[in-house]
Amino acid sequence: MKTPRKILIVRFPFVSVFGGGEVHTITMIDLFRAHAIPLEFLGSDATILGAFRERNLPAQKMWGGKEPVTVWALFLFPFTAPFVTMRLFWNLLRRRMRGTDTVICISLTDKLLATPIARALGMQVVWVEHVTLDRWLTHNP
Repeated sequence: MKTPRKILIVRFPFVSVFGGGEVHTITMIDLFRAHAIPLEFLGSDATILGAFRERNLPAQKMWGGKEPVTVWALFLFPFTAPFVTMRLFWNLLRRRMRGTDTVICISLTDKLLATPIARALGMQVVWVEHVTLDRWLTHNP
């Protein structure tokens, strides 16, 4: 993997609460800043959005629907995904034209929807998973 010029962190979690995933992401943000790697945020995670704003980093709130990790959210996903995908396309295209070359996807929605768009735009995509493959994966629909 080449060294990124500018990183976009994307996160559309099922719920936005302070927990392990947020701690992990904030630690990652601080490490990138310590290495002077420009980064920004796009997503619906209020905790991460706040962390970016506290650090005076660019952050944009965007609705991403419910992460498809429950039966109800999985049922809704095919109906919301086209709208989220269109907004993601325009947001990623705009950022690509401004020099963003790497997208970090943290939640399932980002991985499913942002990955193909980012790859089609020639961006590197990094998937981050902060939990082990246990009940989170085996008991999801």
